[in-house]
Amino acid sequence: MSHGEHTNLRAVERTDATLLHRWFTLLDGPRGWAISDSIVSLAEVQRRIEGWIDEERTLGRPACLVFEDLEGEPLGLIILSHYESNHRALEVALVSGNSERRNDDFEIDALETVIETCFDQWNLHRLTARTPLANELAASVYVQCGFRRDIVLREAAYFHGAFHDVALFCLLTTDRAPADELTT
Repeated sequence: MSHGEHTNLRAVERTDATLLHRWFTLLDGPRGWAISDSIVSLAEVQRRIEGWIDEERTLGRPACLVFEDLEGEPLGLIILSHYESNHRALEVALVSGNSERRNDDFEIDALETVIETCFDQWNLHRLTARTPLANELAASVYVQCGFRRDIVLREAAYFHGAFHDVALFCLLTTDRAPADELTT
């Protein structure tokens, strides 16, 4: 388990299936890059969790993290996918699960904790994230964590009966300020 200032992060577990199924069912918006559109049943959620657990065994690190408040209430997920070992890169996807408790402070804290782990412990060089261009809340969280918008993929996602532009964000380990600059 990793600890942030406002959140705890832990690897997804089989016992999370019912919770994730509820979150994915209630999720408003596109799922194409963070969560497959095909997740509609509890069995499919269980299959996805098994895939994350298998990936964790293979990579030696979690492929999906649940972030919780300090009291242990689950608030959302951070999915780590598209790992490219040769390039020391992966994609992160933030999924807010508990809309009643949605709070940028929780999301930013959880994402910053993952960023620190990715760069400082797993020796990654590049993290990417994508979100619909119109989703200013998600973009704001990524930007506040140091990501920069690299490109807009025109009409790259189809949801709610229409095509939508998708913003691709990137954070390099070299984008982070040295520790001595953070304290001044």
